[in-house]
Amino acid sequence: MSKYIKINKKILLAIKFPNKIKIDNDEYEYVSKLDKNKVFRWYKIKNMNECNSPEKYYMQFPQNYLQKKFIKYNNKSIEKKLNTIKKILKKENIYLLKMKWVGNYKYSDIAWYNAEEKSKSNNFIFYTEHSFFWSQHTGKLNFQWNLDRKSKKNVFNLLKKKFNRKFIIPKSLSNAIIIKL
Repeated sequence: MSKYIKINKKILLAIKFPNKIKIDNDEYEYVSKLDKNKVFRWYKIKNMNECNSPEKYYMQFPQNYLQKKFIKYNNKSIEKKLNTIKKILKKENIYLLKMKWVGNYKYSDIAWYNAEEKSKSNNFIFYTEHSFFWSQHTGKLNFQWNLDRKSKKNVFNLLKKKFNRKFIIPKSLSNAIIIKL
């Protein structure tokens, strides 16, 4: 009987705080969300390293999943163009890399280090699954880059050719390359 009452108290608390995040006695964060039966229940929020994609991580949070228009832009056509560009650049020993979520998460300094290791060269440009996920919401895909003068010119010309006005040339070496969706 006490187990039944305890479950009901948790359900009542979840109903009282719909789509809210609370810290439980175990020090973990929980979010009150509707289950498949349209009843609010508490779900443990997973850490970044427990999720295999940025979507699985970020869509746990009410500020994201409650937005009716969270995904405003389609980034699939961009990915097709990037695969074509990747093949062209590889012939010139310039690497276009997509850094996976696992191991990099949202930390660009870790992704930068991994891109250097993966490219085996000083001429590379990369984007992360994290930035690719957020591009659906912001309409901009950011690239980090490390290119010598000749490679920079070739890459920028190619991006300008493929993306036209959607390609934003960085104003300095420390700025990201941006492609608008």
